[in-house]
Amino acid sequence: MSYSELKDFEINIMIHNYIHRYSAPWTEGVFVADYCNNPSDAWPIILENKIGFHYRIDMLAWEIGAAQSMRLDENPLRGCMVAFLMINEGKA
Repeated sequence: MSYSELKDFEINIMIHNYIHRYSAPWTEGVFVADYCNNPSDAWPIILENKIGFHYRIDMLAWEIGAAQSMRLDENPLRGCMVAFLMINEGKA
């Protein structure tokens, strides 16, 4: 799946559905946390999954690494959430 083509809201829904897969998958009208833009929503996922990131001045982008994969993104939180989805592909 090409996550780069998805909007933040679509990624937020995917994160929500993975986290709540056994209890409350997203349906229209249900609040979804803003994992791609709100550090307080994203940070627990980043820590628990040991996702690292740092700014690459030479590339003018954030480099995100998790589970032996690296990617670049302009938004570090969105990049970390995409890394989380990539780590968990096929586990849900």
